[in-house]
Amino acid sequence: MNGWYIPDSAICIVVLAIGVAVVPTAVRHRVGGKQSSYTGLVGGMLILMAGHVVELLGALVPAWSESLSDIAVLLPIHAGGYLMVLAGFLSLIRDLGRAQDGARQATSDERDRAEQARLHEAKLRAILDCATEYCIIACDPNGRVISYSTGGARIFGWEAEEVVGRMNVMQFNAPGQQTVFGEVCSIAQAQGHFEAEISEVRKNGEVFPALLTVTGLRGADGRIEGYVGIIKDITALKAAQNDLQRERDFVRGILETSELCIVGLSLVDGRITMFNHGAELITGYRRDEVLGRPYTEALVQPDKREDALRAIEAIRATPGAAVGPAERLIVTKSGEVRRIAWTYSISQDEDGRPLFAVKFGHDVTAERQMQATLQQAKADLERANAELAHLATTDYLTGLINRRQADLLFNHEIARTSRSQKPLAVVLMDMDHFKIVNDTYGHEAGDAALRHVASEMRRRLRAGDIVARYGGEEFLILLPETDDAPAARLIETLRQRIGASPLAWGDSQIHMTASFGIAVLKPGQDIHPDVLVRMADEAMYWVKHLGGNQVASWEGIHDGKVELTEANPPRSE
Repeated sequence: MNGWYIPDSAICIVVLAIGVAVVPTAVRHRVGGKQSSYTGLVGGMLILMAGHVVELLGALVPAWSESLSDIAVLLPIHAGGYLMVLAGFLSLIRDLGRAQDGARQATSDERDRAEQARLHEAKLRAILDCATEYCIIACDPNGRVISYSTGGARIFGWEAEEVVGRMNVMQFNAPGQQTVFGEVCSIAQAQGHFEAEISEVRKNGEVFPALLTVTGLRGADGRIEGYVGIIKDITALKAAQNDLQRERDFVRGILETSELCIVGLSLVDGRITMFNHGAELITGYRRDEVLGRPYTEALVQPDKREDALRAIEAIRATPGAAVGPAERLIVTKSGEVRRIAWTYSISQDEDGRPLFAVKFGHDVTAERQMQATLQQAKADLERANAELAHLATTDYLTGLINRRQADLLFNHEIARTSRSQKPLAVVLMDMDHFKIVNDTYGHEAGDAALRHVASEMRRRLRAGDIVARYGGEEFLILLPETDDAPAARLIETLRQRIGASPLAWGDSQIHMTASFGIAVLKPGQDIHPDVLVRMADEAMYWVKHLGGNQVASWEGIHDGKVELTEANPPRSE
């Protein structure tokens, strides 16, 4: 030999040994794959190494060469080794293919997650930007702004690029604001959130009231990574609250200073819930003495409480029908009964059930007493007026109508005669020798005699006839729809009755007679009332001239057809 000779088997053994050492570690570390695939590769290489070791031994040991070089011995070893290497290699290729597919899927999934996160962030940003009434701001644990919504620009005036990464949340606080960032964070961590009304400042320096809510931002490990705050400008709300408070103060002032008796009543249990100063003045109770007490127990007479309870029940059942007004009696602290004129205001819940009634009342006790007094005075005045009217038309002594009223009725009867074309008899009567009665018995007897004669005339004349005292002892009689003959018969009956009905005066009997003159207005005639009276007066004095106590008509006198009876002058017994 001219040098060293290294058998091929030895080289293969070295190569396989290197492969057994490197493939399971370095190759798997760089390429990847399952352990089973590398186990097959290593196992196959170990078998191949074993075959080459046998082959090397046959070359080095001549005694073994024939037996070890037999193909029947080496072929199965090499074939098995190559098969295992091939199987392991194919398994590794399969593993690498699956790994690449998994990597591609993971990459795709990561892209999908990133896209979903981007879309979620975009949606969240859109939602935050739509909430223009609120400033939604996020900061890190030191207060440095990391997010700022569109609403913040509207409320504060700073744009997002001026705020994010450039400003601290404390810069939004108004000068002198007592809220400290550290305290806010501590409360938010301890209670889960922080909420308070604070003063904030806009970019232009304007200070405004705001409602601040702060919560912590926690990471995956649960630790606080920052804070998110929601700020709402409540300037309009505060103004509305102030207006409402002023309105409430104004209404409360009206209620308290009003002289009306204002009582609030729960329709659930009938207890008093409100009692103003006017109610205190009227009832004598202090507010603290009646609040919470049943209304019927505090202000209603015992015998009227059932009626009051029914009234409350009526309001509860049909609140619209019980609004009033209505007058009710109440009893004061001193026991005095007062009449109150009430109106009601009913408040209901959202289902329409009545909850409270507010009663507005004013004391009408004195007013009703005054009205009663006025009503009595009115009645008295009406009676007085009626009496005056009666006196104006009636003779005070006899009760007959007086001359003034007789003249009015005379004109009315003449007009009716003209319409009906029926006659009207006019009678003038004068008491005979009436001066003798006054001189003999006195004026009181004379007045009694006139009343007696008037009474006889009312009883003897018809309902439609008119009789009036026309002078001292002179009387006028109007007989509608009566001609000469019927008038003469009626008056003759009256004359006889007067003569036959003496007046009892003390122990004496005063006999009286009267003279009558008749004038008749015929249908179609146009004679003035004064003329008719003069005609009847002429007939009466004609009778007087002949001795009195007779009836004569103006027409009979002038026609010469009158027949007079013997006169019977008055006498006394």
